Amino acid sequence: MSSIIMKKEIIKNHVYNNSELGKATTLHEFSIEYSLEREELYRILDLLVDEATIQWMNEEQVISYPLPAWYKKQLQQMKACHLSALAKRQLNE
Repeated sequence: MSSIIMKKEIIKNHVYNNSELGKATTLHEFSIEYSLEREELYRILDLLVDEATIQWMNEEQVISYPLPAWYKKQLQQMKACHLSALAKRQLNE
């Protein structure tokens, strides 16, 4: 079990550093860099999600908490696009 905890800390730092650099970390990146089997990787990521250390962006990418500024901006842009689309749809009704 200590191996999982050690790997969890390494992955936690890896994700945080990537997030600070303005990019998401891919699961493929972990598999290659740390020689992790998919099941072991998911187990570690589940632990980090439970600890509110990381967040899934989608099925294949994760970022760290607190949410970095670049991701918050991306979420705001997505929300603005969504609201714009809703407004256009309501005008057409």
